[in-house]
Amino acid sequence: DKAYEITYIRLRFHSPRPESMIIEKRTCETCPWTKFQYYSKTCVETFNLAAGGYVRPENEREAVCESKMSKITPISGGDVIFSSLEGRPSKTNFERSPVLQEWVTATNIRITLVRLNTFGDEIFRGTKVLQSYYYAVSDFAVGGRMKCNGHAKKALQDASGKPICDCQHNTAGPDCEKCLPLYNDAPWSRATSYHAEECKKCDCNGLADSCVYDDELGHGRCVDCQDNSDGAKCELCKKGFFKNEYGRCVPCGCNADGSQ
Repeated sequence: DKAYEITYIRLRFHSPRPESMIIEKRTCETCPWTKFQYYSKTCVETFNLAAGGYVRPENEREAVCESKMSKITPISGGDVIFSSLEGRPSKTNFERSPVLQEWVTATNIRITLVRLNTFGDEIFRGTKVLQSYYYAVSDFAVGGRMKCNGHAKKALQDASGKPICDCQHNTAGPDCEKCLPLYNDAPWSRATSYHAEECKKCDCNGLADSCVYDDELGHGRCVDCQDNSDGAKCELCKKGFFKNEYGRCVPCGCNADGSQ
């Protein structure tokens, strides 16, 4: 029901660990599943990936294959541990890396158990023996934090009981991923440990309830200026109106014949 920034995933097996398995994730309820990590004693043959693959700086969202956690021993109590930032070149600069921020984001986690670890019994094709093998997970833990982009200190619940961020810094949205309607005088930005990156209020002279950031202007542009006002900051009057001595836009009252 909510996006989280995943730190680690750990599975403890009561049975021997799988010979091959995949950890997958998605970032919304309708998004496609994407690979988070492969595990296999036969990475090349099973997934066409080199074991212990190197993550390149230009592709930090690439899932790699790990072979060390796919051994048949221990027979019970073996762990499979995935650290979302392990081996990622930009992990020391996570706060400034949108790529890694997206990489660790997940709303759902799926474990696909691809192949059992056996003692070579598949070679002899003994049906009864092979049917005695099984998967058994005794513990499944996911560590992380609710995704609030650094703009919340705690979580709340909405009317339906779903968790949402208690947004600060004039931000809004389930993940505090946007600015409040009247606070778009600068582009939205994720907060860091050094700077709150608060959303700035637009100067609309009290004549608008919302604004949008305008790249050409370099600041916010007010939307739907009220009381016949106009302009990026509602500082002008609409065509056919002028400011009276009270600063209100009133009709010019010009005769339509012979005037523009």
